[in-house]
Amino acid sequence: MPVLVTGATGRIGHHVTARLLESGRTVRALVRPNDPRRARVESPGVELFDGDLADRDSLRRAVDGVDAVIHLAAALSSRGHAEDDFVPGNVVGTYDLLAAIRDHGRPIDRFVYISSDAVYWAGLTTPPCFLPIDESHPRQPGSVYGVSKLAAEELCLTFWRLHGIPPTIVRPTATADAEELVEPDGVFGKRMFVASAIRSLEAGADPGAAGRELLAALRSVDTGRPRLFVVADAEGRTAMSTLNDARDGAAGIMLALDDPAAVGEAFNIGPATGYAEAELVGALGDRLGVPVVTIRSGHFRPSWVVSSAKARAVLGYRPERSVFDMVDEAVAGREADR
Repeated sequence: MPVLVTGATGRIGHHVTARLLESGRTVRALVRPNDPRRARVESPGVELFDGDLADRDSLRRAVDGVDAVIHLAAALSSRGHAEDDFVPGNVVGTYDLLAAIRDHGRPIDRFVYISSDAVYWAGLTTPPCFLPIDESHPRQPGSVYGVSKLAAEELCLTFWRLHGIPPTIVRPTATADAEELVEPDGVFGKRMFVASAIRSLEAGADPGAAGRELLAALRSVDTGRPRLFVVADAEGRTAMSTLNDARDGAAGIMLALDDPAAVGEAFNIGPATGYAEAELVGALGDRLGVPVVTIRSGHFRPSWVVSSAKARAVLGYRPERSVFDMVDEAVAGREADR
């Protein structure tokens, strides 16, 4: 029987699909008919199933005859979705998928829900209760996106109690494909490249006092040539962060799918260690030959380091790539394409 993967063409989803095939499974990939990334998962052993979380009939047909579901599809702020998209995409879509399994009547082995560390994040100005953040940290979302993921987690647990659909919740940290680190206008590039950050802030809604301060500072250091930046506090200290390679994220999801001890549990999935943002931007600047400027701000963002210790202990999760490995790979790939 196949494993149904929603969001199969996404950042993590196409790596999950590849790993399922490597394990000898077949995959039913729920893909929108107009998805431009369909080619990512076109492969023997993959059934491309045209459907959408907003189409209940397609979900009923998609779950027919599957052994397990890995639910990655979601409305993401990093993909340009607005607040109005998160409840229908993440809450209603998850409910409809669970209801389709319930109504089908045939039990499945596992429902792996891909949530987010955004369930812990209370907002830009509110530091975490403790670092590193583990699964005991209060879930206190400070964004509509975060609360939509929290609501979907609760739906999974409720359908387990009511209808016996066995869930596992996976909360990835910020996750990227390596090449995204050298894409100036990508979601991660906008946080490091001066010109891209200016364009992003100018094109968006009112960014608030912190965003306006950052925009003014970026304009003051923009020379018209490529430059990277990092934000520091008044003493020049930069935040600690975590960024995970999408391939490691997929490996963690596979472990969550297969381990009986994962039923009913939630797991953070991230890199082995955090990093200082100045170190990441400095490494990228060195490899690209691009200067780095430090912007000191009173609106300094708190550190955000997420622990994967539970996944390591229970599932045997072992992330293989650091953010610096990702930088090396991304720059090497960029040079090879020239």
